[in-house]
Amino acid sequence: MARSSQLSMALIALVILAASPQARAEVGAPSVRVVSLSEALALAHQHQPSLHVAAARIDAARADAAVPRAEWLPRVSAGLQFDVGTVNQTSASNFPVHGVDIARIAGRSPVRSPDWMPYPSTFVGVGARQELYDFGRIAAQTAARDAQVRVESERARELQLDVDFGVEEAFYAVLAAKDVLRAAHDALDRAKADRALAEAGVRSGLRPPVELARAVAEEARLEAGVARADGGVREARAVLAATLGEPAADFDTSDVKPTAGAVTDLGAAIDRALAHSPRVRQLFAVVQARELETKAIAAEDRPNVVLDLVAFGWAGGVKPDGGPEAFGNGWAPTVPNYAAGISLLIPLWDARTDAREKASKAREEEQRLRLEEVRQDVVAEVRGTYTAFDVAKAVLPSLDKAVDAARANQEQAEARFKSGLGTSVELAEAEALLAEAEIRKALGEFDVARTRAALGRALAEGVTE
Repeated sequence: MARSSQLSMALIALVILAASPQARAEVGAPSVRVVSLSEALALAHQHQPSLHVAAARIDAARADAAVPRAEWLPRVSAGLQFDVGTVNQTSASNFPVHGVDIARIAGRSPVRSPDWMPYPSTFVGVGARQELYDFGRIAAQTAARDAQVRVESERARELQLDVDFGVEEAFYAVLAAKDVLRAAHDALDRAKADRALAEAGVRSGLRPPVELARAVAEEARLEAGVARADGGVREARAVLAATLGEPAADFDTSDVKPTAGAVTDLGAAIDRALAHSPRVRQLFAVVQARELETKAIAAEDRPNVVLDLVAFGWAGGVKPDGGPEAFGNGWAPTVPNYAAGISLLIPLWDARTDAREKASKAREEEQRLRLEEVRQDVVAEVRGTYTAFDVAKAVLPSLDKAVDAARANQEQAEARFKSGLGTSVELAEAEALLAEAEIRKALGEFDVARTRAALGRALAEGVTE
């Protein structure tokens, strides 16, 4: 009975399992670098662009956190002004008040009849403002920005876990593809030996020509299988290179297979995942950041104490009531002055601030609900990957037995064929059964390694404190 190509089916399954989110790249480098799993992970940490972007986001968050702290530094400014206007005056002076712009008027006594004649004025000055006391406003804003740094740090940790899992999966896929290739080569070698036996039997007249024709066809089928298996190895290596962040390079895995780490019971695994999962920690940091942002918005209504220092020169074109006129008749700021003062700025009410605070509180509740949702997702992921790993481990002994039984069957079929008791059909079926068992074992080992890596990703085993 004719069999479909088990090798082709296994290779298709391997390609599906080995597929990763990273775009596949063509292998362009002539030299091949052999790496262990630890070396592969180190290369990914060094070259994977997504990790560089995550580090840049953390740096940007730190830079944002430095903005409110800068309010404790003095602000220095300079100005130059020319204007024309009336000069109806009373004796008063003031510092500029934010939101209340008062024109400078000087040089005359109060008038009973307003003079609507415009006169020129000039001004040049340098001023400095220093924060003295903010009633906790800057500290609240700083805490909110620092919380965003923690959010980005947890996001980077989650991304690193994803990258590590992709590297592990691709690494094990290369190992599995090489095992499939070895199984294909072994099957082809056996087919060549079988074809030689059939050829000798036909020449001696002990075998009909159909035996040789069948052996030749089986050899050709397995040659095609070897070519496909070789392509599977090269494709898996290309995926590995992409996960390492060097898609143009060519990497191969060492033949030493990493051993899977011990796994605790399910309850302890769930507890670890909830404690260390970057997704949970990130959402928790987001909730804290939103709470601090709400406090920072509310702190904007707090008073502010500032020190103002100013040195300036000015002049007006109107004739003063007493004393000489200013040099230049107002066209040059030749009259020097200085002043210093402490101001208490009290925001009374701003509807926009109240609205922003309410909106921020609503976002707090949203993030709390999302945190609970993520906790449930993490528990479900741990249970799923834990079960998948258990199943993969439970299947592996049966696959080992299947290989041993298929090998014994092939040896018996070969012995029967050599003694003239068996047919080429019987031998071909035994050969196909052995090749299928070896390939299924390779895929089974890959499944164990992949599910263990997935469980490690769910447990956040790669997270360092």
